[in-house]
Amino acid sequence: MAVDVAQLLAFAVKNNASDLHLSAGVPPMIRVDGDMKRINMPSMTHKEVHGMVYDIMNDKQR
Repeated sequence: MAVDVAQLLAFAVKNNASDLHLSAGVPPMIRVDGDMKRINMPSMTHKEVHGMVYDIMNDKQR
């Protein structure tokens, strides 16, 4: 399942999440009303997480 960070952020907003958590080896998670909830998708690799984060960073942040 190819998903990008914009899709994950849109999902988080749609579900009233305050946070989106991305970590290698686990599915993406959102925080809703203080509770962590897994997004129903496969675990992400380090390369996938790294790519998503780099997509939203500018050159100075990298």
